[in-house]
Amino acid sequence: MTDRVLVFVDALPYQERERLAREVPALTWARAIEPGFGYSLNVKSELFAGLAPDQAGFLNEWTYRPGRGITKVGYPRWFDRLVSATWLGSRVVRRVLAKLYGESLRNIPLPLLTDLDRDGVNAYERGFPHESVFTEFEVERFLYSEFGSDGAAFEALLRRLDTDERPVKAFLATAELDHVLHVHAVNSPEYEAELKVVIGRMNELLSALQRRGEGARVCLVSDHGMASVHSEVTFELDTALPGAGKSYGLFVDATMARVWSRDEAVLERARSFAGDIPGHYLDAEERRAWGISSPEFGDLVFLLDEGYLFVPSFMGDAGVKAMHGYDPRLDSQKGLLAANVPVVDEGEVVPARAAYQGFRNFFS
Repeated sequence: MTDRVLVFVDALPYQERERLAREVPALTWARAIEPGFGYSLNVKSELFAGLAPDQAGFLNEWTYRPGRGITKVGYPRWFDRLVSATWLGSRVVRRVLAKLYGESLRNIPLPLLTDLDRDGVNAYERGFPHESVFTEFEVERFLYSEFGSDGAAFEALLRRLDTDERPVKAFLATAELDHVLHVHAVNSPEYEAELKVVIGRMNELLSALQRRGEGARVCLVSDHGMASVHSEVTFELDTALPGAGKSYGLFVDATMARVWSRDEAVLERARSFAGDIPGHYLDAEERRAWGISSPEFGDLVFLLDEGYLFVPSFMGDAGVKAMHGYDPRLDSQKGLLAANVPVVDEGEVVPARAAYQGFRNFFS
């Protein structure tokens, strides 16, 4: 068996295809990846396990479970307002609560925590509950999350290649490009510098594999692209419609908001509330197509238009300069799939779930 290495670069946009072809010429084959609906947690489940949210059992990081949330204590609204009155007070209290509950509470209103539960597992992490290409083919994983940084994970992979002659099935996961894009924006000097690091590592990896012999398979994939953020809007339904945590559940992510309620009158008021916000509530056809038909993911799911951002959201009280998680069909949202051998038989745009079968063939 020849060496096979799959490299994941979080947020590498499809728009870099031509540059990658010039600067990493060994990667002669490339396609666009169309992500599924949601954020990286779900797209990775599609890429590496072939599971849409309905099949994986989760959408994004948090979900509404009345009475079964992350906390058993119901924090009163006056306490939440007091904590949120100052930036420092909010940070200190939330850090204390994070240690208490073993989970970052982000910017979630404290009274809602009895009904909101942390959900979902990254498909390449060890605790993922479904079969993936990594478990099926016993792939060695070199994860930034385990080694502390992209660079440390990459160096560990190089050591494996340099010191062990056995054929390798390996996976390298990196995330720093995604962070740079969120903080500094598309086409910023910081993005350009990090992209050069990614390209340099790919060439170094290919050279290391070449020293081990001919025939190695190498593939690079990203989960999504990025859109520049030009406007911030709010989704303060809990202010306009009393009863959050009682008559309805609510979660506001960066680009989407979800509402749960058994009361149709509440849902109708939520629909009316969003009338002037740039975006739309997903219809049943969209939810079926993207595999988010389960009512557990929200009776209503509102998706912002490209370039808009909910600030504040339950994930943070500050904005970012670039974002993903918009309509997956947009050009800005497409990730990149590139390799030194063909990976899938699809056309120019490969749905994330179709890439999964390609990775199974890649490692088999």
